[in-house]
Amino acid sequence: MMPPPALLTSTSRVPKASTADLTMPDQVEQRTITLEGAHISLSATGASGQSIAIAEPNYDALFAATVPPLGDVNVGFELISKATIASFGTTMPAEIEASVIIYGKMGGGTLTGTPFLYPVTVCDDCVVNILPGGCGTASAAVNLGDPCNVFQDGVVDCCSNPDNTVTCPSPAPTS
Repeated sequence: MMPPPALLTSTSRVPKASTADLTMPDQVEQRTITLEGAHISLSATGASGQSIAIAEPNYDALFAATVPPLGDVNVGFELISKATIASFGTTMPAEIEASVIIYGKMGGGTLTGTPFLYPVTVCDDCVVNILPGGCGTASAAVNLGDPCNVFQDGVVDCCSNPDNTVTCPSPAPTS
């Protein structure tokens, strides 16, 4: 089962807007940051430490947001595409290191945030637990996975259907 693309949300690495006299509209406009996206560079290594080639290791993830003076914002964007993950094939599990630099404009000039490194472990079926007995037979609480992406940051319990498809997460047991 192929996981969906890796998504990143970030508040702490978005540039903070500088101070301004909030009673002066011209200052607020001049000191408001307009975010445009993130420059992303990827590198990857396999489980045995070998370097893994990535077809498009450098690209921009586009998004839009504004940061008012003294404010912050939470943004989300695709960090690693499904095609990139699929290209690893038999070299999974893999450790991807993403270097992310958020950029935008402020006061007529360009602005870049502080680069940060974000490690992502990519694997195939390593967070999926197929419950025995098929769907609808769970007798205990099931792991539902992460609420934003069931395949991220933990194990998700799945179940097999009679037609050999898999349902993730598995339906909770009924009492």
